[in-house]
Amino acid sequence: MFETNETLPMLLRQPGFVAVLFGRTQKDCTAITLWNDMRDIEALAKSETFIATAKKLESSGMLRGDQNVEIVQIVGGYLPAANTERPLDAYR
Repeated sequence: MFETNETLPMLLRQPGFVAVLFGRTQKDCTAITLWNDMRDIEALAKSETFIATAKKLESSGMLRGDQNVEIVQIVGGYLPAANTERPLDAYR
């Protein structure tokens, strides 16, 4: 999957990146990312690895319909550690 093969390794290289959740329905995909602060989010748009990954995604033909980005401030919640098949360090 593009998410785990391309997007996750790119995100793990970004300063201030905290976590990501990927979701899919039959017709939609989503990614929810968590960051240390707004400066890190703004820096992402200028990252060479982010730009290259975005171009690869655009050329893949996977993007269809409207794309949107929404930035919200987290005010609370709970996110337990994920049980993955391989440790996150394997993606770095």
